[in-house]
Amino acid sequence: MAAGAWTEGQPKPREAGWIGAKSTIVPKRGWGGWCIAECDGERGFHRHTSPLPRIKYGAGSQGEGIKPEIYVYIPLSALKASGGMAVSPGTQGMISYWAVLSAQFRSLLQYRAAALAGLGTQVFWGLIRVMIFQAFFRSTTVEQPMELGDVLTYVWLGQAFLALLPWNQDNSLRSLIRTGGVGYELLRPVDLYGFWYCRSLAFRTAPTLLRAVPLIAFAVVFMGMDAPASWAAAGAFAASMIGAILLSSAITTLFSITMMWTISGDGVFALAPGIVGLLSGMLVPIPLFPDWAQTVLNILPFRGLVDTPYRFYLGHIPAGDLPLLLAHQMVWVVAIVLIGRWMLSRGLRRLVIQGG
Repeated sequence: MAAGAWTEGQPKPREAGWIGAKSTIVPKRGWGGWCIAECDGERGFHRHTSPLPRIKYGAGSQGEGIKPEIYVYIPLSALKASGGMAVSPGTQGMISYWAVLSAQFRSLLQYRAAALAGLGTQVFWGLIRVMIFQAFFRSTTVEQPMELGDVLTYVWLGQAFLALLPWNQDNSLRSLIRTGGVGYELLRPVDLYGFWYCRSLAFRTAPTLLRAVPLIAFAVVFMGMDAPASWAAAGAFAASMIGAILLSSAITTLFSITMMWTISGDGVFALAPGIVGLLSGMLVPIPLFPDWAQTVLNILPFRGLVDTPYRFYLGHIPAGDLPLLLAHQMVWVVAIVLIGRWMLSRGLRRLVIQGG
C-alpha cells in the first residue's frame, strides 16, 4: 500500500491505497470499524484507527488536544488486481485477528527445546509437591475434604497446564513497549486491544500444548494419575478449560497493558506468580482452605483458571453445575476485557514516543 501525507483541503493521491496523518480533531468512530467509502470516484474499504499518541520531535511537540488520526483506504480495484476477495468489513476484521493468532501460535510452536526444558522443570516441581502432600496426609488424623489420590491428580493437572496461567509476560510485547516500537502497533488497521488479546491467546495455548500432552502421559503411566471421573466430567472439564483459556488471556493482556505505565513490567510480573498461584488454587486446592477463605476465593476470577476445571475433572463438582460456573468465568472475562480497554485508552492518550 502506498503511503503519503494528506491534509484537509488537498486532493487525495491516486495510488492504489493511501495512509495519511490528519492533525485535526476528528470525531471518534468507534473501535476499528471499516466502512464503504469513495476516493477519486472509486469505491473501496475505508478505516480510521484509534488516536495515535502525541509524537515528540526534538525539543518541540504537537500541541495539546491535537490528536493525529490515521486513515486507511483500500480501493476494490486494488483487491481485485491482487487476487483478493471483496469481503464484508466484519469478516475482514475476523480474518485479521485469526491471522494474528495463527501466526503467533505457529511461531511459538517452534520453541521445542524450551518446551522440553520446561517439561523437565515441571516434572521436578510436581514430584516435590507430591511429596509435600503425601507428608501432609500421613501426618494428619483429621478427615480432609479431598482424598490423597484426588489431590495428586490435581497436582499433575496443575503442572501440565502451568503455562496456561497468567504468571509471566510476552517478552516480544515488552520489548515493543520499552523501545517505542509500540508506535508501529498503532499503525496496524486493527483494534489494538483485539490484536494484543490474540497474541495472548497464542502465548498461553501454544506452550501449553507442547508441554501438557507428554506431561499427562508421564503422570498417567508413572505417577498413577487418575482418568476423569466420568464422560460427563470430561466434557465439563473440556468446556471449562476453554473458559479458563479466555480468562487467562484477558488477565495476561491486562497485565501487559500496565507496562504502558511501568515500562519494564518487572513489578507486576514479579507479583503475578504468587497472587495467581495462591488465589487460583494452584499451590493449594481451594477445598483445603478455611471456610471463610473459600467464600472469598470462589468469587474472585482466579478460581476459573484452576479450581473449576480441575474439580470438574475429579467429579467433585457435578457436570450439571457447568452453566453456572461457565457463566462465572465469562462474566469475569467480559469485566477484565472492559477494564483492559479502558486502561489501554487512557494509556494511549498519555503515551509519548521519543524520536522521529
